[in-house]
Parts: sequence; structure tokens; C-alpha cells
Amino acid sequence: MTRYLCIHGHFYQPPRENPWLEEVEPEDSAHPFRDWNTRILHECYGPNTASPILKPEGPIVEFLNNFEWISFNFGPTLLSWLERHAPKVYQRILKADQVSLDRLGHGNAMAQVYNHTIMPLATSRDKRTQIRWGIQDFQYRFRRPPEGMWLAETAVDEETLEILAEEGIQFTILSPDQARLPMGSKELDTFQAYRWSSKKLNNRFLNLFFYHKELSHAIAFEGILSDGERFNHRLLASFKKTDAPQLLHMATDGESYGHHHRFGNMALSYVLRKIRSESSAEIINYGAFLEKYPPQKEMDIHPQTAWSCSHGVGRWQEDCGCRIGSQTGWNQKWRKPLREALNWLAQELDKLHEELGKPLLKDPWAARDHYIERLLDPSPLSTKRFLHQHSRKHLSAEESETAIRLLEMQKARLLMFTSCGWFFDEISGLESVQVLKYAARGIEIASWLRPERPLEPPFGELLKKCPSNLEAFKDGHGVYSKLIVPQRTNLKRAAAHYAIESTLEEIPKSHTRYAFHHRSEIKETSLRPHSRLCLFWTDIHRPNTLEKEAFTVAVIYRGKLDLECFLKANPDPEEHRKIAKILLKEHAQKTEMEFLQILKTILEAPCFGFDVLFSEEKRKMIRFLTPPASPERQEFQKTWIQALRNKNQTHPLHLLLLLKKAKEMDIPWSALPLWETGRAAFLEFCEKVLCDPFLEELPSLLQCAALYKELDFPEGHWEMQSLVWEKTKIPDLEKWAREKLHDHQKIASS
Repeated sequence: MTRYLCIHGHFYQPPRENPWLEEVEPEDSAHPFRDWNTRILHECYGPNTASPILKPEGPIVEFLNNFEWISFNFGPTLLSWLERHAPKVYQRILKADQVSLDRLGHGNAMAQVYNHTIMPLATSRDKRTQIRWGIQDFQYRFRRPPEGMWLAETAVDEETLEILAEEGIQFTILSPDQARLPMGSKELDTFQAYRWSSKKLNNRFLNLFFYHKELSHAIAFEGILSDGERFNHRLLASFKKTDAPQLLHMATDGESYGHHHRFGNMALSYVLRKIRSESSAEIINYGAFLEKYPPQKEMDIHPQTAWSCSHGVGRWQEDCGCRIGSQTGWNQKWRKPLREALNWLAQELDKLHEELGKPLLKDPWAARDHYIERLLDPSPLSTKRFLHQHSRKHLSAEESETAIRLLEMQKARLLMFTSCGWFFDEISGLESVQVLKYAARGIEIASWLRPERPLEPPFGELLKKCPSNLEAFKDGHGVYSKLIVPQRTNLKRAAAHYAIESTLEEIPKSHTRYAFHHRSEIKETSLRPHSRLCLFWTDIHRPNTLEKEAFTVAVIYRGKLDLECFLKANPDPEEHRKIAKILLKEHAQKTEMEFLQILKTILEAPCFGFDVLFSEEKRKMIRFLTPPASPERQEFQKTWIQALRNKNQTHPLHLLLLLKKAKEMDIPWSALPLWETGRAAFLEFCEKVLCDPFLEELPSLLQCAALYKELDFPEGHWEMQSLVWEKTKIPDLEKWAREKLHDHQKIASS
């Protein structure tokens, strides 16, 4: 075989976590899903791990894990999210690399520069950290060193290639437009690998693959994923008519396979299976091809270029004309001053890192390069080991906190250069707001470390030079003030959130929520005819920055959304008991107005209200506490919530029947509190019965399976289908259940 095929998928989402909570908050634009990561998980990442292949007449033949047969890279920040929120999908991705490694001797997975920074616009030090963090993250997940590394937007310059080579990377993928052809050459041969050699460093070289531009463009923009046979024909027609070894390879946005193009994952599966079954080409990855056919020719690059900007790397630093939308009158004049503002902030944060880090750390920048180890394992033992390795001396508790906060500040500073902040059209968009959140987090930590040198006022002045296309914001400073500052979360707000949530529903006394660990040893309640007083002593810990504080908290709840929360820093539980004794007595004897005055005297003003709740809990409580307009819907919501509260005793069939009733009543998913719980309960039930098929559960499973299909959840059916296939190698749950019932009946009759 001399014809080789390699389809590369670049799977990536920008880091979307709120940097104060370390979790993605709800994103309305991802409706009907909670957020964009969740939406693309169910449209793309998940289905590609178990993609159905159909016979011409319709039935499913098998399920294919596409990642076993394509080259791929996942952004480290996306993989960390999948590890937490979709562990089965995450494990299938890791397993796919191992399967390809066993088959080819080289794994399909490639690494990626850590948080998708445009490398030509980064400092030398940032380039090295981005590459080292990307390598370490890859080794932690895939248990092997990476051979290749994906560059964000394929943006490249000479220094980036040199550092890749120095750090042991063997190859990267670029656009053919980025190749600088030698004098006299008219055409680039994308069917072979090339070698790039450093002009500055002896014996420094990297292998380059330049993808097939026309096919890559067709996958992304010409709709060939709508028909698997058409896709297959287009691929085979693109091979050259030669007996010489040739690699036909494409580099594509991985979200093309299911998110940008619905059922694109199935077209991909169809092609991969057909090419294998007909032996029309050998499916390979870049590492295996390099082993067979090392580069025979040299190739230089056009520096300061990328695959998605025809103006070099202008899209990430100026109003170059590259954009997504077509809004009349809009411009991207904000891009250059935003880049300049963040560059200024980075320099200020770097000065602080060196100034405060040198007395504590052997090498503050080497510590930053290795800080990925703590991000991957944030346990106290890992933190202690990290500090022991990098500290200049034995550090006191206060010095340890300073060292860790400096490195958390650097994490935020690196993340604020994520490329997506400049890619789209408006500075108030999700992605630009996200990089400004990281900037604000860096500024906040810097203010703890050096309060006499405030960075926010001069940074705000620089943001005023970033014009918004929306009058509501006017400029970047308006975006920062209205969308960023209100999201800041300190320990006091987190304690208030925990206390209010504990007042409204049962919360464990010790638990970790978002970036905080709460421990509440004391909870006392006093009731009056129209209000309830809840008193807490809670200590709260933010592990990533080693912050700790304890509070006495009082919440007065009057029903629905009417409540007030008062806090006072109080590290002593005994002191809390004294305060609580006084407050409980006064609450029983005084009028509400008198008692409020006492609260304000003993604890602290200003107080917090319902708005202090974090976004997701606030929405959830509004749904629970604000009844629907019609009595019929009110009654249904009451029944649904009761069923959820007794979920361990409620059969999944009952939950699905309630969801069917909601659909018949035209209640949208978004208006139904925790509808995802009903779906998840069915999947748990399904897995339990598949593993241990009791006769009495099989009829219920049949009913559940039919209901599940009928309800047509936004996530689709891929989870149920893949679960059944994984356990039984039968693609249809109802068919499996009927066969099991039939087997039981035969045994019973005999």
C-alpha cells in the first residue's frame, strides 16, 4: 500500500471557567443546553466516541470510536473539563489513543500549546511555558510523551519552532499557505513531510506537515459531511495518480464532526469504515508516517502567519478585516488597544512575580513552568511537594501563601491571552469577556500581594481606548465594569452563598462547591410566624490560593426570594455560640425591625440578599421558589420537585412519565427544574439492568426505552445507544430487552 490517509481533528473550546469559581457558569446562548461545553459535548465529543454506522436500509451495523482512526488534539483546558463532567467520554478518548498506539506504534493524539495562545504574539518566556504546560498536561493524561504539537490557529514563527524542537516535539501541522517555497519551486507537495531547520541553532529541526487545503476547506465549509458516500468519493479522487508513497491529510476543526455539521460524525465513521473494508488506502497517523517515510526535503515558513487570517496574525492584534458576522457599521478597532492593555498588565504582573518571587523561589520562572504539576494535582500533598522542590528556603505559612498566589496570578495572566478573546467581532462577546475575567483575577491577586500599587485604575484607562460596537457598553471599560467586576467572589460572598443555600435546602455540613471547601459545624434555627432565622458558624477555604476564613452568619428568610444575610469574620466557634445565644433570645422577644437593628449592630453591614447567590444556584432557586402562572403547571412543578427530592425511591419510569406529561403540557425544558435529572436517572437504571438483567425490571426497561426515544431530549440518544453497545454489542436497547424477556420465558416454560 502506497496510499495513506490521515484526517486530523483539532478539538478545542476556550477555557470558559469563571476564574473565581473555577467552574463554567450557565451560558444562555447555548440554549437549550446549560453552556457551550455541554452543548458541544452532546453534539460532537460524545457522539464521536460512539458513532453509529448504518446499513443502507437504516439499521445500525456497529458503533465506531472515531478517535481510534483519526489524528486528533484536544485543548488541555477542554480535556480537564471533560475529565470532571464527562468521565466516560474522557476515558474513551484516552483509550482511543492507546488503541492506535497498539495498532501503529504511534498514538493518534497530539499535544497542544496549553491555552491556545497565538504564539508569534507571545513573549519568549510565555512560548516556553505554553509548550511545557501542553507537554506536561499531555503526559499526565495519555501516559506518554507527545510526538506532535498543535499550534493555536497554526500561528507560527521561527522562535516557536525552535522551542518546540528544544522541548522534544517532532512535528507540527501547518497550512500550505505558510510554506515558503524555495526559489524556482512553483508548487508545494502536501503529500509528503518536510523538514524545517533552525537558522540560529545547530542541529535544531522540526518535521512539518502542510495539510490538503481544498479538502480541509470542503469539510469545513462545503457540506461534504452531509453525505458519507460523497465524502468518500471526494477523498479517493484527491489522491495523486502515482505509485510513490503519498499521504493525503486534512486538518479540520474537530467540531465539524457533529456540531458545525449535524451527523458529521456519522459521515466520518462511514468513510473510515469503508476505506478500511475496501483497502482503498491505509489509515495512518503522522508519527507512523514519519517512521516509514522521513522527510527528504527542507522547507522554510512564512513567519507571523496563521490558518484563519489572511493578514498574518492581524486578527489577534488589529482591525484587519477578518470577522465572523456581517453587522452593518461594526468594526474591530478594539482589538489593538485590548492587546496593548493586556501586554501592559502582563508586564506589571511579571515585575511583581519577580520582585516577590525571588526571595522565596529558587527561580520564579522555572516554578511557573512547573506549576502545571499543581494544576493537575492540587492536593495539599502535591502543593507541599511543589513548594519543597522550588522554594529557596523553608517557607512560613504566610510565605507559602504568597508563593502560591504569585503562581495563581501567573496562571490568570497566561489565560488572559487565549486567542478567542480577539477572534470574534465584539469586545462584549463571551470570549473577550472571558479574557477580561482572567485579567481581573490577576489584578485582584496582585492587589492582595501589593495593595499600595493598584493596577486596576490604569488598566481601566487603557480599556477606555477599546471601542465597543454596542452603546450599552461604550468601550472596554464599560464591559469590564458591567460584566466583570460584579462577578468577583471573595470568601465572604462564598460564605453568604453557602449560608443562603443551606437555608433554602439541605446542604451537607462539609462539602466542596466550586473553588471553595465549606465546613459548617453549627446550624441553629428560630421560627416566627412570617420568618425564619438560621444561624451558622462556617469556615471556608479556597485551596487554589490557600485562603481561609471563618464566619458567623445569620440569614433571615421570609419566603420566596425575600431574605437577608449578615456576616461577621469570626475564627472562634465558642465566640459564635455566645453570639448565637444572644441572637436566638432576641429573635424570640423583639419585633422584626428591632431584631434587624440588633443584627446590624452585632454582625456587620452591609448585608447580602438573594443576588449574592452564584448564577446557577440563583436560577435554580428562582425556578423552585417562583411558581408557574397556571395552577395546572404549579401542581405539576410541585409533583416534579417532590419526585426529585425522593429520587432514590422514585423509579426512573415515573420520572420519564412526568417528563412526558410536561411535554404534553408544552412546558419547555428550560422551564422545568432539573429535567436533566430524569434523563440521568434513566441512564443509571439502564446501566444497572444491563449489568444484572433481573426479570422484573425488563418490562420497565422496555417502557423506559420507548419513552426515552419519544421524549427526544436535546442531547439525542447517543448516550443510551453507546451504553447498550458497550455492554451488549446490540445497538438497540428494546431489542436487547425483548430478547432477554424471551430467554427468561423459555427458561420458565421448560
